[in-house]
Amino acid sequence: MNKIGAIVIFFIGVIMVVAMLPTVAENTELIEHKQSIVNESIDIGGAREQDGNGTLNTSYAFSVVKAPKDSGDWRASSGDVSCSLSGFVLLNATGSALAVTTDYVVDLAEGNFTLEYTAASNQSNAISNQTYASYAYCDAGYGTDGGTRAAAKLIMIMAALALMGYAVYFVMKDTGWA
Repeated sequence: MNKIGAIVIFFIGVIMVVAMLPTVAENTELIEHKQSIVNESIDIGGAREQDGNGTLNTSYAFSVVKAPKDSGDWRASSGDVSCSLSGFVLLNATGSALAVTTDYVVDLAEGNFTLEYTAASNQSNAISNQTYASYAYCDAGYGTDGGTRAAAKLIMIMAALALMGYAVYFVMKDTGWA
């Protein structure tokens, strides 16, 4: 094959690298980092007592959507605390941050919380029954230990080298350099 054909094959290889690496990088991101949820809307209407005052039932537990302990999930049986929720913050309907243990109690391992009957947590009744939760959670592919997360970076590097090696090999083979 002539040198022009080899150059075409090389550029096809480069295009393959550029096309495939974002997919590998995206999956590496899920392995290495917890994913964030910002202002997940939670309806607290079910915790309101039917006393006409909108009093909160402080034993009513709310679960966030990405709770780490969904039944049948690998995180439910692992007992691994590294996959507990982190950075958990609640805002009432006016956008004011609620204080942990004063306005709400959260179980980060189970992914649920209860509201305490305080002026700040009950503020949602004046506007709507919405409370907003922000937190970080482990996605299903999250690597719970440092070795797994380090290996994910190596996979990315090896994928790039393998794809580039493929392109270079065929160029060298077709030009007679190999």
